[in-house]
Amino acid sequence: MDNADSGAAEVRGYTAAEASHTFQDYLEGRLSLEGLMEWLQGYPYGKEGPSSPEVEDEINLATLAIRGLQNGTRSPDEVRHELRNARSRLTGLARF
Repeated sequence: MDNADSGAAEVRGYTAAEASHTFQDYLEGRLSLEGLMEWLQGYPYGKEGPSSPEVEDEINLATLAIRGLQNGTRSPDEVRHELRNARSRLTGLARF
């Protein structure tokens, strides 16, 4: 029988550094659009919600930008611009 405390196994959201690195991987061509979307959709929520509202906001903005690209309402350049801005903000968050 597993006696682990339910709170001890809580899954936390991505860190600012992880998100920044993933966005950079996409921007530099090391991650495909499909791979980035899969990563974004895999954003884990813990029992108490995401670990950082600021990181969650950046994840949500990136998701919306990519959906806009897929729906034809945003250009690839617009999406890359949004992701560069998000990466910059995430890098700033990661330093704190």
